[in-house]
Amino acid sequence: MAGRLAIADLKAYLAGPWRVRRRIDDRRRDERGSFEGGAAFCRERQGLRYRERGVLRLNGYEGEAGRDYVYAFPVAAVAEVYFDDGRFFHALDLSGGTWSVEHRCGDDLYRGDFAVDGKDRWRAVWRVDGPRKALILDAEYRRTPA
Repeated sequence: MAGRLAIADLKAYLAGPWRVRRRIDDRRRDERGSFEGGAAFCRERQGLRYRERGVLRLNGYEGEAGRDYVYAFPVAAVAEVYFDDGRFFHALDLSGGTWSVEHRCGDDLYRGDFAVDGKDRWRAVWRVDGPRKALILDAEYRRTPA
């Protein structure tokens, strides 16, 4: 895809603090929401720990929200992403500047598309479909000074 930045060392690229803005489209309920906050990829053992904290606004709710993941790096260009409890989530390879992945969670199918827009900006778009969910989660990450 034209205009995308290829990432050879994914761990080095992700490490540090980021600002995240996520648009949430709940297609089943025809409602829109957002998440705004900070995200940090902090060095932990051989990989990185992702920690996200901010304010979620959705379906009449407004309050603090967050998530954590662990990123392992079997090779420089590829991460294996795990939930905080150790379950595998998905692989991430941005050596071509983009990546698409699928993850099944029960009856729900998560389809993720990732794109590197520059040295300090990337995007993750998840489309979730299942018997109880129909979501689009569109997140933009911008590097912030350490």
